[in-house]
Amino acid sequence: ATYLGDATTSNSGDIEVFAIGGTAPYGVEESLAVGIYNLAVFQDSVVENSGNVSATALAMDEPVDLASSFFTAKAIGVQVVNVSGYGDAAISNTGDIHATAATTQGFASAWGVAAEGLGLYGDIDISNDGMVSSYAYAGIGSAISIGAYATAISGDIAVVNHGDIASTAYTERGVVNYVVDYSYATGVQLTSLAYYGEGSATFDNYGNIDVTAFSEGGITGARGVKAYGAYTTITNHEGATISATGEVGLFGGGFATGIEA
Repeated sequence: ATYLGDATTSNSGDIEVFAIGGTAPYGVEESLAVGIYNLAVFQDSVVENSGNVSATALAMDEPVDLASSFFTAKAIGVQVVNVSGYGDAAISNTGDIHATAATTQGFASAWGVAAEGLGLYGDIDISNDGMVSSYAYAGIGSAISIGAYATAISGDIAVVNHGDIASTAYTERGVVNYVVDYSYATGVQLTSLAYYGEGSATFDNYGNIDVTAFSEGGITGARGVKAYGAYTTITNHEGATISATGEVGLFGGGFATGIEA
């Protein structure tokens, strides 16, 4: 992290992060794992990865009961943040990035890569020529998985995929008349909030995107690409694939969308 200058992280080795939550007396368990976190306040925030990054967050203790035990597990493979928005936030990946979050009961969230511009002017860039994956699991509760996430206040977002992006959300059965399980998975999500009528969201896919949301009994939603901006452009080039599957095993509803813009 840096306050005045650029913040750049370059990884060509192996990074493995494990976070294992322990149950507190009041029945709450929390774990957070981040492979690489890169922050710049005024200038550019950049991560270049040609190695292997893995982040795993587990909250897998046995719940005390359905009413009081709500656990959370959150994992992010690579996260870059520009606070002021005067600089840009960028991720370049030619290696492997994986995020896994799992809980017995509660909320599990996994993001493969995330680039965020919190100010008014900064642009966001994500380039993937390798492998990015996210996997979220909840025995009872909700599982949210996003392969690549990019957001800006009013700057431009550009995401280019030449590699593979896989996002999976999995839940078991909910408890009838008590708890509904939810599994939501998204391959690529781009959001330029465009508060001032500006800000474009552009995605070019030359590779493969595979999204699966599954529940034994619950509600599932799978989206290959979701984009929002004052100007939105999504191009799935010849030979590229976007696959989205929403499936239930025993009961519930399964929903899937290839591109949402």
